[in-house]
Amino acid sequence: MSTLSQRVVFACLTGVSLLNFSLLIYLEGRVPWGWFLGASATHENLKELGALTSGLAQTAPWLAVSALFVHGSLVHLLVNLYVLFHVGRLFNGRFGAPVQAVFFIVTGILGNEVSSVWYGQGAPVVGGLSVGSFGLAGALVSEFSLSRLTRHRDLVFQTALSLFVLSALSPINNFAHLVAAGVGFLLAVVFRKSLLSKDKLGRGKMVGAGFALAVLVLSIALAAAF
Repeated sequence: MSTLSQRVVFACLTGVSLLNFSLLIYLEGRVPWGWFLGASATHENLKELGALTSGLAQTAPWLAVSALFVHGSLVHLLVNLYVLFHVGRLFNGRFGAPVQAVFFIVTGILGNEVSSVWYGQGAPVVGGLSVGSFGLAGALVSEFSLSRLTRHRDLVFQTALSLFVLSALSPINNFAHLVAAGVGFLLAVVFRKSLLSKDKLGRGKMVGAGFALAVLVLSIALAAAF
């Protein structure tokens, strides 16, 4: 069962994505519906709305954030919203909505940043909620691997496997997904004690540390640009 805080987090992420997609429809003059050539939006319009490509993480690091909300087609958007809701509900049940928001943003930023740097000028267009969702999935795999709880364990691993299979079959930037999942996995290991603590102060410190990490990454990328 979702909590009010989880519904708020999901509504905020969904709202920004829907607004961005509405602007894309306006720029395209049509509803881009599919993933493949001719059915999705043009790269020019995607970049206009904040997608990340061609090493832009160094010259415009804020695109690592905006790219999380850019979707090239209606199918892309709906699939990502479904995945976010499904994975987010599992994550929220274990760690809570505030931690979910932090992990989504931090892993999403790092996945986009590292992917852009890795590919350089040959980087594919990066966009979508799925990068942050992979970060949540990575954290869940970590937690249910370490814990003795069996509830939802099979569901978590099946969800993670489905995500990787789906991404492997789609013409998308899988490297950003892999990095986000890896970061989520490692953060869940490092901060596991704080994540599971009922001490609100301790969890607050963890949330603050997550935001500080995201700001640090963006600051370093921005400094490297000038």
